[in-house]
Amino acid sequence: MRTQYHFEAGPVRNGFYSRLTRLPAAVYVALGTVGAFALASLTIATGTLSDTLLKPLKESNPELGSLLGMLATFALFWVVFLVWAVPNRFRASGMSRHRIGMFIPVGLLLGVLMSAATTGIKSLVFGSRFTFDPGPLGTPMFWLMGLALLLAFSVQGGAEELIFRSMVPAFLARKANALTIVIVMSVAFSAAHFAIAVEQPLVFLYTFLLGVFFGLLVLASNSLWFAIAAHGAFNFGSSYLVQVFPPAPGGFELAPYLGPALTGLLATVVMLVVLQKTRPGWHRESLRTLTDPSSRDMAREGALA
Repeated sequence: MRTQYHFEAGPVRNGFYSRLTRLPAAVYVALGTVGAFALASLTIATGTLSDTLLKPLKESNPELGSLLGMLATFALFWVVFLVWAVPNRFRASGMSRHRIGMFIPVGLLLGVLMSAATTGIKSLVFGSRFTFDPGPLGTPMFWLMGLALLLAFSVQGGAEELIFRSMVPAFLARKANALTIVIVMSVAFSAAHFAIAVEQPLVFLYTFLLGVFFGLLVLASNSLWFAIAAHGAFNFGSSYLVQVFPPAPGGFELAPYLGPALTGLLATVVMLVVLQKTRPGWHRESLRTLTDPSSRDMAREGALA
């Protein structure tokens, strides 16, 4: 049975791309991984540019400057995605309106619950001490800034999902099966966070596990929107809700990224169980649908086992 989450692929008419599709599957997948890292690097470059342009604002109003900087950095990538996706009516992007009205709010809730679970894991498992400060909840600015940051983090998380669960997987789907795409894109997603991981090596494990989870979430729900909402809300909850649950006086946090890594591991295990029960053999599935099955170009392409 073919999954509903797929990338429509027609005949290859571009000469350069046609030569790429004749490469061995492993080489083809490696090129896709490099492409994912290059697209992620584009957001780093635009972030550096926005930091430079917004530096005066960040010095006078750090919160507003950071908010606008994040929006500018990742909104530009959404423009790049639209330029790629609109000409074919999003059919090659894996995006659809399948239960979008349900998956966006449920994804937001899931992301916030995962960030809350991370705080609980840090406290229960690793002994980190936190307090509850209801003070910010009573200020309108807390809620207004929270909504603005939720939007910004959704744009940010959405851009990363478009790279690692849409644009590059659409390229890989000609040669790779579902499991290969999930693993390769999770490695690339982890590598894209190298700037943070240089100082905190656990970031590699944490982002890899979250990458696997979001990849499985897309396959289980057949909805990229679910992952976009959950990713944005998780980043938001992890960064903003700390105002309500600040570290206790004299408290400390041992290996700060170990808690999120454990959250990612538990969430990944749950998604693996769900997929195995609802769709056995999902890991061998092809994520492409042929719009022209008679094309000899397409018939020559196989999936990486």
